[in-house]
Amino acid sequence: RVPTNQSNLRQWHAPSFYQDAEAQLTGLVAQLKRCLAQNQSVLFACKDDKQVLALKAQLATQLTETEKQQLLFYTNEDSETPKQVLDNKKKAEGWHGGRKQRGMALVASGFGRGDNAEVEAVFLLHANEANDRAQKGGRSARNGAFGEVFQFYLEDDLKKEIDGIIAF
Repeated sequence: RVPTNQSNLRQWHAPSFYQDAEAQLTGLVAQLKRCLAQNQSVLFACKDDKQVLALKAQLATQLTETEKQQLLFYTNEDSETPKQVLDNKKKAEGWHGGRKQRGMALVASGFGRGDNAEVEAVFLLHANEANDRAQKGGRSARNGAFGEVFQFYLEDDLKKEIDGIIAF
């Protein structure tokens, strides 16, 4: 929640729609590289641990060794708590003199309401209802800071969502 004396500085970019997972990955990787180059930290708001692990394998084939060092993965099966993961992220960002030295990407499914991941960008990867998107996108631009939300959707996922609504 933004204090009443501050503007909401969250920019929701227009959603990108892809016909297949390869095209989606290409778009996602290109945006990730732009964010990391600008020292932005990113939260991948995954729908579940299966998606976290799939992205871990996919990103390993698309990124340089330096970029791979800027990734943290967290599943609900990990022994670390969300607080410990966020502390590790902050340490890896190399804060010095009140400034972040490098962006980090946190690929996780377990961060949500009440967790301040302190990221400048959130990547949404699956279609879901509007409140869920707002909650996940709300992990950026907290406490008056600027943030961005990027949406990467597969057309088939949207069709399934629409079919579910119609069937109801």
